[in-house]
Amino acid sequence: RVPGQTVFVSLAGDDTHGEGTNLKPLRTIGAALQLVAPFASPSHPMEVRLGAGTFEEAVVLIPYVYLHGSGSATTS
Repeated sequence: RVPGQTVFVSLAGDDTHGEGTNLKPLRTIGAALQLVAPFASPSHPMEVRLGAGTFEEAVVLIPYVYLHGSGSATTS
């Protein structure tokens, strides 16, 4: 499946059954990056939007993929 321009990640999400949508977010940034990596390009940049919380994982950023948190007071 081709994801939309924005993929959502939440600490309440699920990497197995989540779809990366606002209603069915993924659980980890890594799962979101794996989902969008094949589709990110200069003509199709992707956004990974993080919900509030602390995401304790190491990630390697991908060109044309932008991470956005819920604000420095709520996302780290």
